[in-house]
Amino acid sequence: TALALVIDPANPGTLYAGSIGEGLFKSTNAGTAWTSSNSTLNAVMALAVRRSAPNTLYAAGLGGVFRSTNGGTTWTAINSGIPEQNVQVLVTDPSNPSILYAGANSCFIFCTFKGMFKTINGGTNWTAISKSGLTDDKPVQALAVDPSVPTTLYAGFNGTGVFKTTNGGSK
Repeated sequence: TALALVIDPANPGTLYAGSIGEGLFKSTNAGTAWTSSNSTLNAVMALAVRRSAPNTLYAAGLGGVFRSTNGGTTWTAINSGIPEQNVQVLVTDPSNPSILYAGANSCFIFCTFKGMFKTINGGTNWTAISKSGLTDDKPVQALAVDPSVPTTLYAGFNGTGVFKTTNGGSK
């Protein structure tokens, strides 16, 4: 079962699909055939592609965030600043390919950690986004960046609704 899909913006015939247990798959013929690309990944819940360099992909899931710079052939963990956990959502800033946002939780039996994170250097280092003003500390289920004003970020939380920041998550 595919939980995440992303299309290569430079070559729309190239697609990536992430799943739990099966890892990552790649199609270079618009989905007619798929090959496994999961040498490191076994649970992929979110995918993102760098628009300016489509061979650079990001995958998120159990164990954090991973980056590939060769179209999904090999993957490197990029979790500095993100505690070991379940990263469920991942989005890129449409105007700056080095900025990404991740939403995480570790809710398998008990929710022990929830959080949002931001990187400004393509995943080398992540920092926690302040959640002041949020009424509940629920798991992050969805993230979206406004393509017209990329410092505006929307976050959907389980059970509490949608929250908005207009400064890239600084406050």
